[in-house]
Amino acid sequence: MAMYLLSADDEYHGEEHIGEKMGFFRRYQQGFERGFEKFRDGYRRALGIALHSPKLFAASFLAFCVFVRFARRRSRPRFLSEGRRRADSPAHARSHRSAH
Repeated sequence: MAMYLLSADDEYHGEEHIGEKMGFFRRYQQGFERGFEKFRDGYRRALGIALHSPKLFAASFLAFCVFVRFARRRSRPRFLSEGRRRADSPAHARSHRSAH
């Protein structure tokens, strides 16, 4: 995928199609291509920054990992964490065994 994102051979040239009849699918396809080209340019810029300043990249990556770790912990629905505690408790195990 990285090779495709970095490739310049298959870039879309919208100016070649000026004046042609534009149906729904062509407009959709051209909008997608424009969006993808913006994404590709951003990817190239980010990769260039990461390659030219590895310390900045390492610090940013570490900060992102810490953020994701804490964001996952805070976004867990409360009923899941309560259910897990209840299911692991000895009282729950006793009542579950006596029901069978």
